[in-house]
Amino acid sequence: MKSMAVRRTAKTIYLLLVAILLSLIPVVARPAAAAACPNPSFGFSRSTGPVGADIVMTGFGWVPGATVSITTVSAENAHFMATSDTPLVSQQGSWTSDFIVGESTPLGSYTFRVVQEAGTCSLAVHNVFTVTA
Repeated sequence: MKSMAVRRTAKTIYLLLVAILLSLIPVVARPAAAAACPNPSFGFSRSTGPVGADIVMTGFGWVPGATVSITTVSAENAHFMATSDTPLVSQQGSWTSDFIVGESTPLGSYTFRVVQEAGTCSLAVHNVFTVTA
């Protein structure tokens, strides 16, 4: 009987020592899962306008703290004078940039492309602005 009590006591001490030793092992922090890339958008204060019109572009849902790059696609003869073609994205994920439709810009539709490379996110969004009479 005494040997059984001794075994139980030894087993209890062993389990306590194992628990103490395990508590001393530092917990290895796993890196946080990478945040998914956002699904951003942008728009114009109006989707059409005449030569000389002042248009505001506004973007939402972009990666905060990085810039976006604004370009026009296949607009060789178009002249859009922007306040910034690389605005900084706010901590809320938004940005704005104004542009004026240049005097020599032909009538027609022009595709604007906004891109952002931020961390593992490579974002590109297109939208169309039409120059009217």
